[in-house]
Amino acid sequence: MARPQTHPFHASITHEGVDIVKMDGENGYDHSTGAVVIRVQAGQDVWVRNLGYVTANIVGSLYGSFTGFLLWEA
Repeated sequence: MARPQTHPFHASITHEGVDIVKMDGENGYDHSTGAVVIRVQAGQDVWVRNLGYVTANIVGSLYGSFTGFLLWEA
């Protein structure tokens, strides 16, 4: 979720440094959601990344979440 500001925010779900899905929001407490199913090996990194401005005012706390699920064991 983005707080009111003068520019939109852009974020992505990133796997090993590669943007998998991008999310966007306008200013004024806008929010965005992204979901993706990918194969991830033990030890690999997956995270949510701010693609926009360095000073973007992204709200965390209770307003943001990130989760993953094991669909099957390889």
